[in-house]
Order: sequence, then C-alpha cells, then structure tokens
Amino acid sequence: MDFTSKVVLVTGASRGIGKVIAQQFAQQGAQVIVHYNQNRERAEKTLSSLSGADHILLQADLTDPNAAQKLVETVVAKMGRIDVLVNNAGVYLLHRVAEINYDDWQTVWQKTLATNLLRRQI
Repeated sequence: MDFTSKVVLVTGASRGIGKVIAQQFAQQGAQVIVHYNQNRERAEKTLSSLSGADHILLQADLTDPNAAQKLVETVVAKMGRIDVLVNNAGVYLLHRVAEINYDDWQTVWQKTLATNLLRRQI
C-alpha cells in the first residue's frame, strides 16, 4: 500500500510493535510521528531507523487527557493534519487478576481511557 505523503501518528513507537509499525509506514512513504512517553533514547533510535525524511519525535503522557490533546494539536501544527492514527501505546502489568492492587488497576484503565480520548481528538 502506498502512504506517500500521508501523516501517520504512531503512539508507543519507541520499541516493539510500535517501532515496527512506524518503520513499515515510513517504508511506504509516510511521514511518521514517533510518539513516546518515557524512553527518549529508544524513541530516537526508532526515529533514526526510519527510511525517508520529515519524521518527527514527540513526547506525551497519554494517561493525561490534556497531554493527549496537546499531542494532537502539536502534530497538526507541525504537519498540517493527521491521516492515520495507530493507537499502540499501552500499559502492561504482569499480574494475576486476583492479586492486582487498586493503584495498578487504575493505571491500566487511565491509559485505556486516555487512548480513547486521543481517538476522539482526531
């Protein structure tokens, strides 16, 4: 598929599946926004691994709805639009269901809520 000149925001793109998704879109001609929350070094490695040009790196804590909105606004200000959103960011806490504490459970659900809010921003 040809994504030439399409603007693609990939959340959680600093490693794993998000990194590979970003690389695949770049190989198909997209301008990719590499989003990360905490690991700038890994996100920079992802950015440098992308083919093509005009990709950007942006940080945002998507558990904060205001940060999610600002991320969208920043992408639109820098790139003019968002053609594709890949909502890949997530929280994974290895646990037994009966043993998770309330704070960890809240963290997972806040991240889920924030990524749903991000979709509504676009």
